[in-house]
Amino acid sequence: MEKLQIIETSSLDELHRHGIHKASVAIGVFDGLHLGHRHLLGELASECRRNGSSPVAITFFPHPRSLLNSGQAIGLLLPHRRKVELLHQAGMKAVVTIAFTEEFAELSPERFLDDFLSPEKIRLLAVFVGSGWRFGHGGKGGATTLAKFANERGFLFRKVEELKLSDAKISSSSIRRAVANGDLEAAGRMLGRPYGIYGKVGRGLSFATKELEFPTANLDVGEGVIPPEGVYSGSAIVAGVEHPAAISIGTAQSVRRGGEQRHVLVEAHILDFQKDIYGEEMEIRFGRYIREQRYFSDTARLKEQIKRDVEFVRHHQSGAYGQTQQIQK
Repeated sequence: MEKLQIIETSSLDELHRHGIHKASVAIGVFDGLHLGHRHLLGELASECRRNGSSPVAITFFPHPRSLLNSGQAIGLLLPHRRKVELLHQAGMKAVVTIAFTEEFAELSPERFLDDFLSPEKIRLLAVFVGSGWRFGHGGKGGATTLAKFANERGFLFRKVEELKLSDAKISSSSIRRAVANGDLEAAGRMLGRPYGIYGKVGRGLSFATKELEFPTANLDVGEGVIPPEGVYSGSAIVAGVEHPAAISIGTAQSVRRGGEQRHVLVEAHILDFQKDIYGEEMEIRFGRYIREQRYFSDTARLKEQIKRDVEFVRHHQSGAYGQTQQIQK
């Protein structure tokens, strides 16, 4: 398969260095790149085919709420690098990533438009945004401001209505709530793909390897809302390759010693996998919920249960979520 060429810049004008001279853009945070985002990008792509321009996504890093909601952690659904990859896979020729800083957050709507939507080296033909998108200091800019600016500068502006799934709006916040409530199927339907979390493989307790003979990769979670405790089927993506996996989320109660308390662990037993991947990036994708976490008084019973979990994964690997039959504009 031909490797996807990823173009990422910090301004529209930089696009000319990559051979892009006419562009139409979609603007948004795009966390999760869910079906609502893909609908917006699809509408943009249709316009690009009509006007002969390149489709470009404008996004922001870090997430605006991480700066504006001081002290409140935001459970991002995607690492930035993965979001950029998915934007390209969704048909975007390039991604413009704007640094969301305190200075940027203070810009007026008019200053934002002048500084970031007024390129001199390329021709801007269209701007598409979701119907609820706001910009500028205090979120004072919206569709009316953008429509007036577009009319003055001679490009098309379009506000795209959000998608609904079973009469509920698809949004990154809705996906986070679904995951926190353990409804990974609903999250997958809104995403159009299985829900996943991201991070690096860290050092674990080594108990699963030495005593249970089921080695696990312990994920130090960087991005993604951790689902409720339990055992799940799913997969682990390492170095771009997806492998079936049995996933455990819990506090390892069966191996607690001396009354010590443990943090929640995210562990994946990757089926038929022997490589040393400590320190490597990994994505865990969730399939089915298998069972709750249980306390086992002896190693033999725990080992037998893990065998059953692994066999469930081997014979019931879940397909991707994301059926869209009930999606509405």
